[in-house]
Amino acid sequence: MSKAWITSIDGKNEAEDEFGTAYARLKAEHERLLGLLTAIRVAAERRTGEGGSECSEQELLQLRDELIEFLHKLDEHAGWQKRELFPWLETYCNARMVPSIQPSIWVMQKDRELAELFVRSFLKCVDSHDKQGQPQISECLAHLVQACRMLQEHLSVEEEVVFPMAEQLQWLH
Repeated sequence: MSKAWITSIDGKNEAEDEFGTAYARLKAEHERLLGLLTAIRVAAERRTGEGGSECSEQELLQLRDELIEFLHKLDEHAGWQKRELFPWLETYCNARMVPSIQPSIWVMQKDRELAELFVRSFLKCVDSHDKQGQPQISECLAHLVQACRMLQEHLSVEEEVVFPMAEQLQWLH
């Protein structure tokens, strides 16, 4: 998305169109990611409320697989942001002489790294479940719920930081 600002024959700015498409993608991906994450968290909380006693090994593995699928989608989203969206917004910040978004991006990355610690704890817990038995399920679910909450917070902070800037950039063009 680092194309020069080019105005086409019909008066449309190609970079503007490209950014509008990127902004729509950002909003759609966030909505989809939050939906997937909420579904995982609600399923884990439902089973946590039951003390883990009603959560079968199969259900625990299903939650693990859903989380892994979510993480792949989150990684794709983060890669796209890093390659395309954040450089675009940083260029905008520099052009408008507004504060850099780099500190905010750094904080968001640290939030995600912290959430990933809980993800790893959950995955490790699931992998060692066979050796520990049923009481371990409650602990696994607690790690999963915490990971989901932290990832939801990460996405919310990202929306609070990136969306207003993206909306302003879209509005200015």
